Amino acid sequence: MQPEENKKEEQQEIPVETVPEVQEEEQAEEKWIKGYGGATVRDRRAERGANRPKTYAEWQAVYAAKRKKGKRHLVICAIPVIALVVVGLLGYRGNRIVDNDSLESMISDEVLQNAQVVDLDDGQPFDGMDEETSEYVREMVRLVNAEREAKGLRPLVLEERLRQAAQMRAEEALEDLSHTRPDGSSYRTAISRNGIESGFTGENVGTGFQTPGAFVKQLMRSRTHSSYLLSETYQYIGIGVVRNPDGTRYKGLTFCQLFAR
Repeated sequence: MQPEENKKEEQQEIPVETVPEVQEEEQAEEKWIKGYGGATVRDRRAERGANRPKTYAEWQAVYAAKRKKGKRHLVICAIPVIALVVVGLLGYRGNRIVDNDSLESMISDEVLQNAQVVDLDDGQPFDGMDEETSEYVREMVRLVNAEREAKGLRPLVLEERLRQAAQMRAEEALEDLSHTRPDGSSYRTAISRNGIESGFTGENVGTGFQTPGAFVKQLMRSRTHSSYLLSETYQYIGIGVVRNPDGTRYKGLTFCQLFAR
């Protein structure tokens, strides 16, 4: 039989801090849970518990705040939908130019004969145009030639029959914005039907622009479209311009540029 003193020694608990493994675990835990301005996880839990609603009225206030936040999110989500509806009703105010890849065509070495050169300084309205749209035509020619002059190229000359063909194409673009005419034929037929035989032609057409300057600026951003404006081959240009009717997708003006040599 063991003495009573030995039994007491066996039953005595070893202090936790004397066990190295426990000390390491506590240090690791303390290092991990430190945060939120130095507060421990236990402190954070106590803080959350202290802030929890304690009465029915407080819980109602919490739910009311959540419902209000949910309605605010609903309004934010509804804004893009409303914007799309407004755009659909009022019309899209952007712009568009038709792709010109592989459009430029050379069918012969023929050069435009008996050109009907237009004097840009006479100030008279063109046939079928009012004074404002006529001035748009003149401004477009000046802007195109300014771009060409900056590259050391000769200016293009406004040719009356080519202008009439371009006006026809601008009006057709309201129905079908492409380089194909509504009857399915090429844009070149509008040129030939106005008595012009040129072996090398090109076309730029776009809609939704407020000014000729905006149209030229957009063309100059495109390699294929600007190549028409800056081509050394062309000598003549025709400009067509039409106001887009109310209710159409694009607001503003529709422009057409025809080029020939």
